[in-house]
Amino acid sequence: MLSILVIVAAIVTFLCLFNSVPVLSQAATCSLYSKNLEKCLSASENGVNCAFCSSAAAGTNCMPESDAKGLPTSVFQCEYQPATVAAKQPVSYANSTDATLGLGSCSYSATCSAGGVSGVCVSISAGCCSGTVTSNLCPGSDDIKCCTNSKCSTPSGSGTCMQTSLCSSKGGKSVSGYCTGPTDLQCCVTGGGGGVSRSTMISRMQSWVDAKVPYSQTDYYQGYRQDCSGYVAMGWIASQPGLSTYYYEGNYCYKISKSQMLEGDALLNPSHHVLMFHKWADSTQDTFWEYAEHDYGQVASHDTISYSYLINNGYFPCRYNNVA
Repeated sequence: MLSILVIVAAIVTFLCLFNSVPVLSQAATCSLYSKNLEKCLSASENGVNCAFCSSAAAGTNCMPESDAKGLPTSVFQCEYQPATVAAKQPVSYANSTDATLGLGSCSYSATCSAGGVSGVCVSISAGCCSGTVTSNLCPGSDDIKCCTNSKCSTPSGSGTCMQTSLCSSKGGKSVSGYCTGPTDLQCCVTGGGGGVSRSTMISRMQSWVDAKVPYSQTDYYQGYRQDCSGYVAMGWIASQPGLSTYYYEGNYCYKISKSQMLEGDALLNPSHHVLMFHKWADSTQDTFWEYAEHDYGQVASHDTISYSYLINNGYFPCRYNNVA
């Protein structure tokens, strides 16, 4: 009887000790996703969003945004999640040339950032944004939203409002006085109205097919990530290593209709995939030739695909902002 009591006591002690062992936190830390772009850009650590950064020497790393923003931009390329609102500005800035944009008298009360691109918080009902509108990033009423990539027109040509450093990286010319926002937000005019030719886009896309560049979210070729979004960005000569599909519309391209589609345009599903349109493969204009990086185990391909299938699965045509 005594031996039975001893055994029972031992079991009870074991269970108590087992239950007292702390359970590891379910919260994912950024570093766990240093090889996975999509998971990194949906994770957070201690309440801070994760950012995905890469460099030729250090490879890819997922880290808190607060750490990423301290890295030298000349060495690291970082992608960020939709950012929180920046500190509200103490004064309001009204651009005297807003009328040239058809914006009327517009001002901003705070800066904001969407997809790593700087913007301003403006009234949407007043027609103060001709670019990409993102909700839930600005203080004030529901009518005040984050505006990025507004269109602008200058004597040097038409362009897009963006921070001067980003414009420089695209090989563009920043023209002040044509965008609502802080002094660093200026009208970026690229190529003197030239842009990237469609034949150049197709030639660049074909070069990866010829080289049989394998799909990868963590490897890079010619400075671009070897996944779907990096491949199309390479063809467009867009910023390296290529934004994720979530940030394509507005930052890289804008919606067009099927009837407007030409070689070098893209078919985009922001939450999933992007590919480049080459040419129609049949008289019904449903099947077309595509350039794409689809998945692991595959290489850059030039093949046919159904337009109606893509449209029925959340895709839409999107044209590069800097096409010739």
